[in-house]
Amino acid sequence: PPGTAAASLATPVGLAVTRILEALLRDERVVLTVTRRLQDYHGVSGVCLSIPWLVTGRGAESFLPVPLDQGERAAFQRSAEVVRDAIAQLGFQGFSEGSS
Repeated sequence: PPGTAAASLATPVGLAVTRILEALLRDERVVLTVTRRLQDYHGVSGVCLSIPWLVTGRGAESFLPVPLDQGERAAFQRSAEVVRDAIAQLGFQGFSEGSS
């Protein structure tokens, strides 16, 4: 319903998905924030988080290694743990594997 949290997220999410689809279909080679399962990104593996990726007609092709200082890296790793813990509390299996 209008005025709900879900309704307030619908437009931005729809716009983001539209932009990613445009980049894919037009093979734009553009950097966009995409959520994917990470593999050793600043010490985080096996959890899905949003980071900058090069998006081409073949998909999210490669991530951009954003430099993080020690505090930012620790905060990023804590964020991964929060996501991993939330997934575990919901009882999902196979969505979050590995360590951060």
